[in-house]
Amino acid sequence: MTKNLISRETCRKDLKHMAKADLYSDAVLFGVMLLIFVPLIILGVSLSKYILVLGIVCIVICAIAPLAFIIKLFYNIKILCLAERDGFSVVKDTVSRLSKGEVVGKNSTADVIYFALHGRYIPSQSTFDMTSEGDEFYLVVLHTKNRRLTFAFHSRIYEYIE
Repeated sequence: MTKNLISRETCRKDLKHMAKADLYSDAVLFGVMLLIFVPLIILGVSLSKYILVLGIVCIVICAIAPLAFIIKLFYNIKILCLAERDGFSVVKDTVSRLSKGEVVGKNSTADVIYFALHGRYIPSQSTFDMTSEGDEFYLVVLHTKNRRLTFAFHSRIYEYIE
């Protein structure tokens, strides 16, 4: 069986592609939020003339909500810069355990792979189904404070070349 080849350059391209796609979608959502929240802020200002507390609450909520998108935009710009400046590593790690149907959010569950040295990763279903404990993966880890695991490539399918 011929393995797919990955390299530092292909990982860089994947990181850039992911960050640019997220930047684009977040920018579009931010624009939509502005179209919704700017009129609500204006309504809150006019409402504050009559009911001060309600107007202030409306203004604060509408001003804070877009901040989440602004933070995400800056985070994706940071990933883009890390990809440009070699701010990531490709390392080999072993699966220490698998968790099926783990709670990963308030109302969501996912299948999770835990690695011996680099923590957890939520893979695609096909990757999870073909993985067992002790399998080796090539991991793309960002050089951030928490060393975020971004991509995982199963060594059965992929071969890493320098």
